[in-house]
Amino acid sequence: WGLKNMGHVFVDRDQATKALKQLEKMEVKLENNLNVFVFPEGTRTEDGSVTPFKRGAFHLAAKMKKPVVPCYIDGTFRILQKGKARVVPGKVSLSIGDVIQDEFSEHIKLISKRMQERANDTVLKLEQKYKLNK
Repeated sequence: WGLKNMGHVFVDRDQATKALKQLEKMEVKLENNLNVFVFPEGTRTEDGSVTPFKRGAFHLAAKMKKPVVPCYIDGTFRILQKGKARVVPGKVSLSIGDVIQDEFSEHIKLISKRMQERANDTVLKLEQKYKLNK
């Protein structure tokens, strides 16, 4: 409830019509130069690993001609595991990648696919780098 009351938008991936309306809310935020924080991998995994990104966030970025800042978050899986309601104390680390910018001069599908691939690659590299330095 707290996140919702702060203006966060939750995308219901199971209902396409509802998801589109929620993405429109994000468009309004971007039009007003607000930041949108998206977890493009979708649902949480059983082991906390990063999965391939879904395209929705990148389509939105391409459509709105906005850059993407890929990030890797480590530690949240140990604090709140999938399917468990119990939160345990722990340390969370955030690694921020380079901004992914585009000329936005091609078709939205091409731009969004390119941004999606670059973001996914960057997050995987941030994950590897973080785990090596841990």
